Amino acid sequence: MADTHDRRRHTRFDITLNGLLTAPGRPVSRCVVRDYCLGGLLVETPGRSTNGPRVGDEVRVDAKLELPEGPRPVAIKARVVWARESYFGLSFGDQSPDYVALLGQHGHSVAEHGGVGRISGSEARARAKLRHAGTRLLPTLLRDLLVDANER
Repeated sequence: MADTHDRRRHTRFDITLNGLLTAPGRPVSRCVVRDYCLGGLLVETPGRSTNGPRVGDEVRVDAKLELPEGPRPVAIKARVVWARESYFGLSFGDQSPDYVALLGQHGHSVAEHGGVGRISGSEARARAKLRHAGTRLLPTLLRDLLVDANER
């Protein structure tokens, strides 16, 4: 028989959200939220120690969501319902639809909604290279191809 945490009651959505996991009486640890659903979160703590949260502990995940209107800090309160190596299954409290709605917006830029979004430095460099190729290299390549085709 499968473990209870392997049976899914809700559709799960992938996410990569860095944060901090806090449990009363335990040290704060870095974590990564790997997926979420209406029922809770799957959280990974790299290099789990023996003083991490235990099943039944009330915990809080502090993170910064990247929303269309800009970064927004969020503190998600939950309970540890299962623990396996460096992974924890967390169950939301009463506000799960609100958490799911917020988590669903994470990573969507304003540009996807018709406005101008904030982009990372690496994305800006990639866009600049594409713009350079489109304005300088591509017309030259197209002209050369047209000349070659015309000569044939």
